[in-house]
Amino acid sequence: MGSTPIGSVYIVWSFSSDGIETSHGIVSRIMSLAALCVAMGEIFALEESLPASEDESEQREAVDGAPAITADRLSFSYTEGTLAVKDLSFSINKGETIALIGENGCGKSTLVKLILGLYQPSSGSLTIYGNEAFESGSRYIGRYVSAAFQDFCRFPFSLRENILFGNVEGEISDTEISHLMSSIHAEKILSDVQDPSTFLGVTLTEDGKELSDGEWQKVAIARALYGNKDIMIFDEPMAKLDALAEASIYEELRKRYQDKALILISHRIGFARNADRIFFMDHGEIVESGTHDELMELQGGYYRMFNQQKDMLLIP
Repeated sequence: MGSTPIGSVYIVWSFSSDGIETSHGIVSRIMSLAALCVAMGEIFALEESLPASEDESEQREAVDGAPAITADRLSFSYTEGTLAVKDLSFSINKGETIALIGENGCGKSTLVKLILGLYQPSSGSLTIYGNEAFESGSRYIGRYVSAAFQDFCRFPFSLRENILFGNVEGEISDTEISHLMSSIHAEKILSDVQDPSTFLGVTLTEDGKELSDGEWQKVAIARALYGNKDIMIFDEPMAKLDALAEASIYEELRKRYQDKALILISHRIGFARNADRIFFMDHGEIVESGTHDELMELQGGYYRMFNQQKDMLLIP
């Protein structure tokens, strides 16, 4: 991978506006450049962590009739002798909404990384449409899977460009942006920026618009949705929103994307009531699986967590 000197980047950016800069303007430029460097650093780090993609001529194709995701005795260990994910077997089909529930450290995020092909299973297999996730390469995974996380990048670009990072080869109209933002109850962002080409954050121009943490999270969710992939994963991307807003957005996504395989994760589990299935994880295992009503009747770990959050008013 080639590199571009920071000084060269700054020179290009410094000529993007005319006139004499005030000291405040110079500071804003430096802050914007720093933000860009951090964002690009995260992109390059992720790119280097992914398995190498095959040439276009060697790209694998989805197996006809295969489920969207299949795990067969899947296990993974960060360190020898300690399994973060233990002997998981399940299938998820297009059109299903799965709520992935469990306490911190139960293995939810590890499972997500295995689905994304970022980790190689220690044993067993995990396939996307019949092909091994890790072995198929990042291009294959990217064709079918998108994800939004609690930690996300705040790219110092326009709203339109921030969304286009979900599919860098695509184009998006103002109407499509409006549709995406309405699906996650983010109409206020559009109203505030007025023009989707408005820069977000501290920028090189005076037209930049700063967003709140919750608004930036919604932009990251819109980026994941724009790819319109068959499998969409949302790993606590609304942690900075209140429980009612999160549950409302998850329910809107479930209704609008009924033809997708949705995997929804949150510590606030009220949204799980409307999921097709709930996977309740504990110590790396899926110890309970079923609908909300089925797991409540079971009176196990999910039942206890749901009632505890209900008593704490965390469930709307």
